[in-house]
Amino acid sequence: MAKKTGPLEADLSDDQAIEALKKLRDDPQVRADIEANPRAGLKKHLAIDFPNAPESVTLPDPSTIDHYIGELEAEQAKGAEGKYAQLSHGLILLYVAHGNGLPAPPS
Repeated sequence: MAKKTGPLEADLSDDQAIEALKKLRDDPQVRADIEANPRAGLKKHLAIDFPNAPESVTLPDPSTIDHYIGELEAEQAKGAEGKYAQLSHGLILLYVAHGNGLPAPPS
């Protein structure tokens, strides 16, 4: 049976969420820590707790993350009219990760 993913706790504002993505894009050590030990890396660098995180992950390349950042910043500039304005960050993460706004990251 697959491991249950459980809750993901992220208390981030829109600006903080975008800054977190910029860390993933720009800082090779953040990327390496999260890929090697997702729960510890997310907690240490992004203040996100994912208790049932997998043992390792492969993050999208920095250019793909940059594309997400561009879309999020453009939609944020639209304010309440932006397509993500009424979604929590957790739902945005799921929305993007499953290929619904932009193409899904390569697996």
